[in-house]
Amino acid sequence: MYTDEELKDTAVIVLQKLEKKYNFECAEVYIQSLAHMMGGTEYRTPKVFQSTHRAGCALRYFRNNELFFACFPLPTVLTEIDGLLDVTSYPILSKKFDFPEISLGSSRIENIYDRRIASMNEEEMFNLSYSLNQADESFKEIILDGSLMLSLERKVIANSSQAVAFEKSTWFDINVRALYRGFNMISSSEKHLTSRQIPASINSIIDDLISETIQKTVHADKIENIEVPIVFSPMAFSQILSFSFIPLLNATSSNKLSLELSSNFNLKDDGTVPGLPNSTAFDDEGVNQ
Repeated sequence: MYTDEELKDTAVIVLQKLEKKYNFECAEVYIQSLAHMMGGTEYRTPKVFQSTHRAGCALRYFRNNELFFACFPLPTVLTEIDGLLDVTSYPILSKKFDFPEISLGSSRIENIYDRRIASMNEEEMFNLSYSLNQADESFKEIILDGSLMLSLERKVIANSSQAVAFEKSTWFDINVRALYRGFNMISSSEKHLTSRQIPASINSIIDDLISETIQKTVHADKIENIEVPIVFSPMAFSQILSFSFIPLLNATSSNKLSLELSSNFNLKDDGTVPGLPNSTAFDDEGVNQ
């Protein structure tokens, strides 16, 4: 995984190479690095599934009063931009404008970044997954099932106005479900929580979930002759599958796109959507423009 300084240096080097090789009127480099670590629990068995790292580089530049976009894997961007002009893209007709300088409010970094998440290793993730089971040890009728995901996101923007902005942020996602069998009834409850930091007490989240699940059966003793089988679908397993199976377009199939898309295809991106290449903002929490 790239260090913070390596990401910053790469953005500047790519920008300098663009300006030197192509002499663009205006160019901007956007680098994003994502790291995910996933864990979970199934039938009181904590599991660490995998950790993934992704990094890419997006470019936008003006040429002949048209705005172009291109995206490359970060490890190969310095070599692949040698053939930048051969990359097929549909330009956006646009008057030349100066890419704005972006300054990150450093005082707000603490609100979106948790050092514990950023430095988490597999053993610590296993222990965190195991903590999901500690709360239900006294409730033998309870089965906990769920997943945890820790994310570290880092972004760098460098443009022709010599503005360089860097941001790193963290996310903690927990999806957990409790199954309870009591009074010949099956009840279940789910909780989903997303935050910038790891909660102070995961046990309190689980305790609330267990209480909510059991509460659903308090009046079930009035119901007679009820037999319901348990149908179990592991949440943690489905979560990891969503990250593992990603469609990949092979080079041999890329020519099919030109048969379906034409030059009339026009991308409308006003720059306010953080995830799109034309965006000049990271997100509404971490950037002052």
